[in-house]
Amino acid sequence: MRSFTPAGLAGLTLPSLWIMGDQDDVAGADGIHWLHDNAVKSERRLLVFANARNNLGGNPPPASAPDTARLRAAREEPGRGTGRARATTL
Repeated sequence: MRSFTPAGLAGLTLPSLWIMGDQDDVAGADGIHWLHDNAVKSERRLLVFANARNNLGGNPPPASAPDTARLRAAREEPGRGTGRARATTL
């Protein structure tokens, strides 16, 4: 059973970015491809991370990655995880 219909997704007219890992074990790669493919009136892009699962966004970059100090500081700031949405400009 799907939460979205092709007609509903066709009503999406704003630009959209679909992000997934090719090993997604929650939403499933086929499901994200289906959503992307059915948003036919949206200027859309699909970004696929290789060897990544559903929760790739919560994983910090490795220490060897360049310029991670600001990213790490944003992840560790007080109030993180309190249920409040926070925006960080990097």
